[in-house]
Amino acid sequence: MFPPSDADPAYAARWVGQFPEGPMRDESQQAVITRWATDDPTAAAGWLATLPDGKGRQDAIEALTYD
Repeated sequence: MFPPSDADPAYAARWVGQFPEGPMRDESQQAVITRWATDDPTAAAGWLATLPDGKGRQDAIEALTYD
């Protein structure tokens, strides 16, 4: 079960960061960034900057900029 990112998006981001690399982590990162950016875009962008280069980060960037 996904922790409620509404209540603590930083916790949700840390939790998702523990997932193995792959589609589940990529999609979960997108969900976290989209929700977090609604309430605190500066903090969301700060977390996004910590993600390693790769498809997951690029997908999260696209999710952030699309919304």
